[in-house]
Amino acid sequence: MVAAGVDDVVPSGYSMDRATIRRKKTGRPVRFELTDQTRQAIDEYLRMTGRKLGQFLFAGRDHPAVRPARAGMGGQHRA
Repeated sequence: MVAAGVDDVVPSGYSMDRATIRRKKTGRPVRFELTDQTRQAIDEYLRMTGRKLGQFLFAGRDHPAVRPARAGMGGQHRA
């Protein structure tokens, strides 16, 4: 498992070509490339959500930004 922070992919205000995130359990680095399309999507996501440096890139599932997507399911998971 890795926990990506805004700082990991957007340290200067715009998405980087490559990022390195450390695995939570082992501390080993995980390097990956970000395509142009992915960088554009991350930049737009950050504008829409207002996420800032020092925060996790993606909110946890109990974050208010995620709840509306589950609201249409009556709060229960459907298989």
